[in-house]
Parts: sequence; C-alpha cells; structure tokens
Amino acid sequence: MVPDMGRIPARNKNFKQIRDTVEAILSRRTKANLVDLQIVKINKAKVRISGLVSKPGVYECAPATTVSKALAMAGLDVARAIDSLLSDLPGLYYAADQVASLRRVLVVRGSKDTIQVDLMRALRMGDPSQDPPLFDGDAIRIVAREKLVSMTGSAITGYVEALSGEPVSNLLLASGEIDTNRIVELMDANGSLRQVMPGTTAVDSSLALVRVKPKRGALQPPVVWVIGQVTNPGAYTYFAGMKAGDVVRAAGGIVGGEDSGVVVATKRGWSWLGASRMPTLADHFQLPELKVAMVDYNNHMRGNYSDPDAILQIGDTIYVYKAEQVVWVAGKVNRPGFVTWKKGAGVEHYIREAGGYSSNAWESRLQVFDWQTLQSVGLDQSIRPGAAIVVPEERYISAEQWFSIAATTVSLMVAVTGLMVQLSQ
Repeated sequence: MVPDMGRIPARNKNFKQIRDTVEAILSRRTKANLVDLQIVKINKAKVRISGLVSKPGVYECAPATTVSKALAMAGLDVARAIDSLLSDLPGLYYAADQVASLRRVLVVRGSKDTIQVDLMRALRMGDPSQDPPLFDGDAIRIVAREKLVSMTGSAITGYVEALSGEPVSNLLLASGEIDTNRIVELMDANGSLRQVMPGTTAVDSSLALVRVKPKRGALQPPVVWVIGQVTNPGAYTYFAGMKAGDVVRAAGGIVGGEDSGVVVATKRGWSWLGASRMPTLADHFQLPELKVAMVDYNNHMRGNYSDPDAILQIGDTIYVYKAEQVVWVAGKVNRPGFVTWKKGAGVEHYIREAGGYSSNAWESRLQVFDWQTLQSVGLDQSIRPGAAIVVPEERYISAEQWFSIAATTVSLMVAVTGLMVQLSQ
C-alpha cells in the first residue's frame, strides 16, 4: 500500500510514459523495486460539439476518439461528406453558410489556443495530425464552408474547398495530391488561365479551377468519349474544332432519334460544359420576380442541358442519357412549374399548359431564357429543352401617384419658366 500521491497529467501521453512518471514518483517516496501499473477504470471524455451540425450538444466518448469519429455523433458523417465532393454538383447551389466546412474544423482545448484541422487532408492523405484525438473538456466548432473549386489532374479529381489566403500546395494536399512541387494552372471566374508553383501562390476569391499538369512523359490520348443512348458508344479520335454533335453522329446517332427524350451534355474533367444549373445567372435579371423564379429554377431543374455545338477538347466526355425534357414556366401564371417540352411549340403553348396568365401578369415583359446558350431569346425563336419562361408582375401607377407626378411636373415647369423670364431680362 502507498499513500495517495495525487494526480499526474496523462493527456497526450502513451501508457509507457505514464508508467515511467508513476515509477519516478514512487521511487522518491518508497523503496519499491517493481511497479505494477494497471488501468482499472477509464472515465469517458465529455466533448462539446457546436456550429453547423444537425445535432449540436455535449457528447461522451472514449478518450482519444478522433475528431472525425466524434462528429458522427453530432450528425456529420465526414467520410460521406467528402465522397459527395466527387459528384457532379456537390451542393454548389446552396448558400455557403448552410454547409459545414471540412477544412476549417476548430478544436478548443481548455485555455489553450484554438487549433484548426483539415479533415479532407486527414482522410485523403492519411495524415493523423489533421484528425487529432479528443480528451475531456475539448470543444469542436464547425464553421461555414468557403468556396468550392474544381480540381482536375490530381490524384482525386472533383471539388475541393479553397480557403482564402492558403497556399495552393495545401489545396493539392486536400485533394490527395502528394507531389505539391508540380506546376499547376489556375483558372479564375472569367476563364483566364495562369501557371504557378503551388508553394509560392496563395488562393484568392476569384479561383474557379485548379488543373494539375501531367508529369513529363504522361501523354493524354487524342480521343473524346461518348456514352449512353447512342448506337456505338466508346472513344473517338479527336480533331481540331470537333463539336459534341460530331461525336454523337460518329457514334451512329441517338438511339430512337433526337426526339426520343434524351439530353446531350458534355463534361470536361468534373465540370459540365456550357449550360448546367448556374445560380449566378439569376443576378442578370433586374426585376425581383425574375431573380426569384430563376433561383427556384436552379434548385429544381432536371437534367444538365448543354449546347451540342460546344467545341470539344481532348478527353471530354459526351453523355447522352434519358431525361424528361421540360420547360420551366414561372411568375404570373396559374400553375407555375415544369411543362413537358414539345418540339416546335411556341411560348403561348407553354403558357396555356401552365394554366394561362394570372392576374397582374405583365405579358409584354415576358422573357424566355435559353439554358443552352445562357442568353435571353426572342419570343419568335424556337424554344429548346431546359428553357425558362418567366412572366413578371405588371407594374402600374395609382391615381394618387399620377397626381403627385403631375403636380411635381407643373411645379418644375413653373420654376423653369420663371428662371427663363429672369434670364431674358
């Protein structure tokens, strides 16, 4: 038996270190030649998890449970969230403040400084320093995700959260790329490309895509791919100026014909070419009704429509797949929503299918938005699948407003007349 000698700190220590500490204490108080150290009971650690998780609160877990495993208790499956970034459109059309950041997870330990860990780097690179163990009293704070950028050519292509101001080399590590000394190409929102060294360049808010250049000797075969509802899917030799429609025709055409209910879409790397669901286009409209309608369209659109005349590059993939071909009718109509596309049908056909104009419809300001060319089109032009027809609310001026405008105009005319008289004298 030995007297109570107090407590020793065990955080971040392994079993041998704890045993050596106990032996050192006992050797100063007793003449024991052998210390037999046994763990009788392990108290669970209480960890507070807050922020953008579905179930914030205080949770009990075994000491040394990692951050990623603890977050699962609060409803955030880190592995599944990272896998979702490999999909076509990984939550790009939700506001950033609604999505949890996986690269800026904050861990607070007592009175010590807050540390920031990168769970994408931890899981993709197997870096344990970015998924540290937790202990009693620790707190995890999940903050809002920053901008996603497209990553091509790296070990894992897809989307990666880009932290403003971080070196591009950290972005490569988060995408699973081991070699961070290779030249990369950065593309901004305007489509401009520049070559940089990852370790000496910081991420800025304009970054849209990072392309890792292939290593010397690794040549990409000069082919493009077509898959789906075509007669002969597969790889086809690329030639300068090649278009998506050229590949479809070379593959024997669409099974069942062009009107068989399919969508022809093109992907370059992990990004759809031409048109897809692009929420920023809503900002091009001045009338608030149009903005609201286009945001709703972005959230509900079925299929990815792109221009079959898009110019291709080596390695592009043409997808020809079954899809319900629809037109979106919104605004001041009686039944806003999707209407089945009909070849050759005009605007009035889709308005009738949507229940006709409702009260206060501003028919003369109706707009048709072609989702393949990303432009507003004339009412007499052919409406293609994926188009949006938006009818704004009629603007009118009440009698009281007309009276006020007339009074102001008369006052202005009197003032101008008086000024002219003074100048003439």
